[in-house]
Order: sequence, then structure tokens, then C-alpha cells
Amino acid sequence: MALRRRGPQRRQCGTRRSGIIEDQAGEPAGYLEHVGRLWGPGLPLREIEVRPGVSWRAVAYPVLAYLCETGETYAREAKTELGFLDCWMLGTAHPFAGVVQCSAARRPYAFYLRVPDLPDLLRRLTPVLDERLAASPLVGHTGELRLSFYRSGVRLVLDGGRIARVQVWAPPRTTVGLDFGLPSLDEQRPSASFPDLTFLQLVFGYRSLDELEAGFPDCLTRGQEPRALLQALFPKAPSKVWPIL
Repeated sequence: MALRRRGPQRRQCGTRRSGIIEDQAGEPAGYLEHVGRLWGPGLPLREIEVRPGVSWRAVAYPVLAYLCETGETYAREAKTELGFLDCWMLGTAHPFAGVVQCSAARRPYAFYLRVPDLPDLLRRLTPVLDERLAASPLVGHTGELRLSFYRSGVRLVLDGGRIARVQVWAPPRTTVGLDFGLPSLDEQRPSASFPDLTFLQLVFGYRSLDELEAGFPDCLTRGQEPRALLQALFPKAPSKVWPIL
């Protein structure tokens, strides 16, 4: 494997440089992009991808050698020293991180998201939710999910494995008796409860249901069926948002 450099490209956040990864025959096997200078003592790797069938292990050493050489060049120009190669921008689920252990281990970045109309968003996402349900153990399921946010709520009606309706649902405040979050046939009781805005973390795949329940005692799921539905419809998943600056 070898790398062929491309010229610098300027963005508002600074210069970036990209390169083409070539195989032994000189054919393109992938690409990478990194910042055009050191950020502190480190050289951040912004993007790296390879075409299907190319081994990440085979690519790793030539890429690291290129980044070290480039980082040392930037360090000499800035009259400083290269401290490390920074893979933070790739995210925690990137395959490059599976074959290379980067020294700059940091928590992944998260955006602060708000939804003005959650039922409308869920209606727009029904094709995605239907696909997830079809690929889950609950394929073809008919039932409903009553989700309480304590002051408001949403009701999802499922018919034959598809989201038939998404409705605003107000959790009753007059329900009598303690049930300690156990399964219930009472339609006034929610299938699951999420305080404040914690449900958005589940919708956007930032936290799993288990993680939310571990971090927030008021997050509770009433029985195994609602739990399985929530896990199928809203799995934890890595996000990759390309910056527009």
C-alpha cells in the first residue's frame, strides 16, 4: 500500500489535506483526510475509508507511517514536537480503531439536540422503524407502546409489524395504586417512562435502554414486551455527522 497526496483544501475551521491510498498495482484502494497542521501536540485524522475487500490491517501500517512523517514535518515547521496521532474524529466504532490503538483516547463528541414536535418526527421515521422491527425478533408484532414523559407522552400503535399510528398521549394523573413498574393490562398506565428529555437519547441512538435505566432511576420499562420493542425500534448506534464549517 502507498499514499498519494492531494493538495490542501481550505475550510473555515482550517486547512485540511487528503490523500489516496493505493494498492501495489497503483489502483485506488481508499482515501484519508487529516488536518493540515498540528492541533496542540497532535495530528488529527479526520476521515479514512477503504473500498470493499481491502484489509484494514494491510492499510494500517502505511497510513501510520505517512501520518508520522507528515506530523513530524508539521512539527518542524511549527518548531515543536509531534506528541501523538489523534483518531478522535473517527469515532469509537470506526474499523480503523479495531486494528490501531490510538494514544489519544477521549470521550466521543455529542450534539445537544431538541425536537419541537416528537410525534411528527416519529411519523417521519416510521419507514426506518418498520425496517428495524422487520429485522427483529418481534417481526409482524401487533400491539402498542404508551411512552410517558411524565408531563406528556406518545402512543405508538403497531399493526402486523408496522407503525400504524403515532399519537399524542397524555399520561393520566389519576391512576390509583402502586405497581412498581410491573406489567399491567391497565391502558392508563404507560408501557415505559422517561423523565424530561431522556427519551431523545434513545431516539437518536446515543444511549441504549439499559444505559438510560442505569443512569436515571425514573426511566422504567413495564415488562419484557415493551423492553423488546424499544430495543428493536431504538437501538444504540454510532453517528457520524460531517462538519459543514
